[in-house]
Amino acid sequence: MNRNTENKLPDDEMIREACHIIEEANEKGLTLRLLGAMGIVVCCSAISKSYLDTYKKLGRLGSGNTMFTDIDFAAYSKQKKEIEKFLKNDLGFEPDMAINAFFGNKRLIYYNKVKNYSVDIFLDKLEFCHDVPFRDHGGCGRLELFDYHIPPEDLLLEKLQIHNIAYKDIADIAMLLLTHKIGNSTSSGNLNGKYIASIFSDDWGFWYDAMNNLRTVEKYIRRFVDEARFTKEQVASALDNLTNLVRLINATPKTDRWNKRAKDGIKKPWYRLVAELEKR
Repeated sequence: MNRNTENKLPDDEMIREACHIIEEANEKGLTLRLLGAMGIVVCCSAISKSYLDTYKKLGRLGSGNTMFTDIDFAAYSKQKKEIEKFLKNDLGFEPDMAINAFFGNKRLIYYNKVKNYSVDIFLDKLEFCHDVPFRDHGGCGRLELFDYHIPPEDLLLEKLQIHNIAYKDIADIAMLLLTHKIGNSTSSGNLNGKYIASIFSDDWGFWYDAMNNLRTVEKYIRRFVDEARFTKEQVASALDNLTNLVRLINATPKTDRWNKRAKDGIKKPWYRLVAELEKR
C-alpha cells in the first residue's frame, strides 16, 4: 500500500473515484470489484448509511487521517489485457512497469498522477498470508455477485487471512459481523458462513490463523461498549454473529488434506510471509 498521504484525496472522494472506475469498466464489459477496507465501507454503508457513524467511532473514518491511500480491485486474469488497455488508454493511468513485469500474472499496479493515488488489481485471487479465491469451488466467478465490492464473506476472509492482525483489521471485521447475519447463502445483509467454513475445512493453516483472529476480535468487541464505540445492542448483535460463524466452522467436516496438515500443527510454517511492494 502506498503510504505517501501528502495531497491525497479525502476518503469520500476516493470512494467516488473507485465507484466511477467500476462503472466505466462495466461499460467496457470488464469486471472490477473493491477489496479491503474500502470494499467493507461500501458494503456496510449500502445496508445503512448509519453504519458510517459507527465506523467513525472505531477511528476508521473521519478521524482526521486519510484512510484510503490507494484503491484495491479484484479482477479476472482472463481480462488482464483489456484491463491494462482500459486503465492506460481510457483513464490515462501510468503503469508500474517494474512491478507489472514481475508480478503481472497475478497483480497489476497503475498510478493516477493527476489525483495522486494508485490502483492495485489482484487477479483471480488475493494471495498474501493465505489465499482468498475469486472463484468458488466449482470454478464459478464470485465477482459478479455484487455491483461494487467482492461478497461480504470474501471481505471477511480477506481480513481473517492476516497472520499478524492489526487494530484496523479487527475494526473492519467487527463492522462486518455487526452488519451481516450469518447464513448459508450470499446476499445483501447476509454473510455466507457455509462458504467460509468450506474454505477453512480444506486449509488447516488458514483455519488456524482465522480462528485465532476471531478470538482476538471477540475480545475487542467486548471492550467496544466501554469505549463507547459500540452500543450494548451492537455488541450483542456482533457477538451473536461471531458465535454463529464459529459454530458453523466447527460443525463443518474437515477434509483429509486438513486432517493430514493438522497433525504437524505449528511445527511447520502454516502461513506465507508477506513482503510489501515498494511503489513509486
